[in-house]
Amino acid sequence: YGNCHYREIEGRYAGVRKTESYTTFETDDRITLVYCLRIPRDSVSGVAVLQSKVNDDITLNIRVKRCDTDEVLLEQSVTETCTKNQLSNIEIIPKMKFPADTWYRVELQAPDGYNRISRLIRLEFERKGSNPVVDAHLRGFPTPATHLWFGHSTAANAPQNESYEWCYQEVLMPKQWATINTYLMTLGITGGYMGIQMCGQTVKNENGQYTDTIPSSYQHRVLFSIWDNGDTDITPDLAAYLRAGALAFGDDVTINRFGNEGTGCQSMVYNGKWEPGQWVQFLTCARPEERTIVLKDENGNEDIIRYPCSLLSTWYKNLDDPEWHYMATIRHSGESHYYNTWYSFIENWADTGGELFRRAYYRNNYQRSVGSGKWYFVNKVDLFSQTDYQSFISSGEITTSHRRLDYGHGRASDVPRAFFMQAGGYGQSKDSASTLPLVEDHSCVESINLDSLIATLQTAYLADSIASMKTLLSTHNSLKLLKQLVPELIAKTNRFEGYTYEAMAPIRELAETDYTFQQMRTALLDMAENNPMLRYGNTVKAEHICSFRAYLVGNGEDIIAVRNREVVSVPQAEADVTDPNNHWIILRHDDTNYYCLYNLGSGLWLNVGSKVTASTVPHKLNFNFSARKVSIREGSRYLGFNANKVPIASSATNSARFELLDNYYLTPPTQLCEALLEQTTPDGIATGIDEIEVEPFLQPGENASSLSDDIVAVYYYDLQGRRIGYALPEGEPVIAHIILRNGASLVRKIVAK
Repeated sequence: YGNCHYREIEGRYAGVRKTESYTTFETDDRITLVYCLRIPRDSVSGVAVLQSKVNDDITLNIRVKRCDTDEVLLEQSVTETCTKNQLSNIEIIPKMKFPADTWYRVELQAPDGYNRISRLIRLEFERKGSNPVVDAHLRGFPTPATHLWFGHSTAANAPQNESYEWCYQEVLMPKQWATINTYLMTLGITGGYMGIQMCGQTVKNENGQYTDTIPSSYQHRVLFSIWDNGDTDITPDLAAYLRAGALAFGDDVTINRFGNEGTGCQSMVYNGKWEPGQWVQFLTCARPEERTIVLKDENGNEDIIRYPCSLLSTWYKNLDDPEWHYMATIRHSGESHYYNTWYSFIENWADTGGELFRRAYYRNNYQRSVGSGKWYFVNKVDLFSQTDYQSFISSGEITTSHRRLDYGHGRASDVPRAFFMQAGGYGQSKDSASTLPLVEDHSCVESINLDSLIATLQTAYLADSIASMKTLLSTHNSLKLLKQLVPELIAKTNRFEGYTYEAMAPIRELAETDYTFQQMRTALLDMAENNPMLRYGNTVKAEHICSFRAYLVGNGEDIIAVRNREVVSVPQAEADVTDPNNHWIILRHDDTNYYCLYNLGSGLWLNVGSKVTASTVPHKLNFNFSARKVSIREGSRYLGFNANKVPIASSATNSARFELLDNYYLTPPTQLCEALLEQTTPDGIATGIDEIEVEPFLQPGENASSLSDDIVAVYYYDLQGRRIGYALPEGEPVIAHIILRNGASLVRKIVAK
């Protein structure tokens, strides 16, 4: 069909015409008509069938070019005498041998103007062999979407599961291949995706015509989207708690709902701070969350559940920009997760522009371990893929000859530390290696001030608190209902999903008065606008344990805490979630299978020896997760409680199973966590702990008569100079934990009168 063609002006894309009907012809004489055709390796000739407006000569300039090599096979002008309103055949391709069965561009232009042509009806071809000439079918106008499915780093000890809190990537849209309707998706993470888009706008050109071809009108969009736990296209009344929703977003960000390919929450910057030819950095983090949801059945009966979610946040910036641009924090409903790996793609999302070549680079792919805080260079792609239109072939809508082969992906040869993807232009497929060399320089990520970005998230938490309070007040919209709500809020002071004691002080004070509805409503809103709710996440997998968090460790009834340097239990319903003594930093490394629990308030370590104690040195503990809870043991001794709720070391059959509740309110200092990680490395921690009985004054085989009567005490020290045991002249034998470091001896100090 003559009306189905691409349009170019001086080699620049100028849109597409796709109608198969006989409509009016081109009016802009600058336009070149471009037909992309798959021509067999054969002798082929062709004519253009057109209807003339004049009784005169009509001239066409013709060029035939091979798409994958840009080799020009034919360039000529042809003139034919035509009769007004009659059909004429103009030979555009004389019989010639085409060198390969591939895609070619047939370019036509009327140097005397298109106003002499009424309609270009069709192109007709003759071929010697049996293989047909195939046009760029309507389904073939867009380019194939091309994907990189990233694996993990091949570095030693790099986690191979959902063990990453942060993901980082840089993407480049080169200037020479910056085309409209192009989407470079960067980090396709669990539950969502993000990236940059080059979009055209309909504006007037210099001739006063509406067009989308002016580069200055292009929008440089940035988007970050998260799917619902469900589909509002299928279930329009999908419950609010099942939908993705933005807690907070940047000043220039617009929040939308999206559909058609699943539904969810989209954050969009319509005029983003990025340019083609510049590297764009993306950074995203995940944090599991758990919420209390009240569900009602058709009879109004309430069911209270603890519902898992994750808060996903994203930033972007140009490489040379000093500051990160915050996109949004969006709640992903139905799953508590960190990140595993991701995928990226390059897409021509519109049904036009398929003849345009697109290429992009994806560089410096990194993930930061939840456990160790270490950045890993992701140098491996597990799978290359691309759309193949197989469903349309199977339905008979197109043939296998229409299938596009113009895609490529792999290790970039022209950009260090990068993978490439390309699509479009009707060339041939091009793939290369799927692995990059590991690198030593990680400064691109190690220089990022994550603490400042995490501080930004407090805005998101606060915004969510305000929204939650407004929801509460919308359902407690009378003084009577408010008087029921206020005692409930006061009872949750310093408890999860409540507020701190300091934040609730004005509410407690006002509650003692004969307040009005408006007074209390205003006070509650003011409190929520200045104080975030106390929130938490439930850690349900070993790989989710983060060495930079503070955890409440409890079995549902009691928690493990430290009081006066003793490990004690505290009723979980009464546990103050703002008290550091109730919380533990759980240290773990990517190359070990043990854990160490450090009490945030006391600075002591959990020891599950012959009895449960708070130690001045770290102890190796083993965790075993099952059914979203964990058992904790040291050697053969399990952490548990006796009948009086006293923490004890017990057998496996009597061990307690604990929840690890990640407290958003208490964030340990990064420097402290890094120092504790260093202290708990295999080299930094004891290679083994042995329980011995310290005999007064005597070492094994030592004669008591050889010791002076002037001895006051014998002290035992480890090689770090820490006292770990002692014996007194008339004291009972003392049980001490002796730390053996690389098999070295202990130091004994005898103190005399």
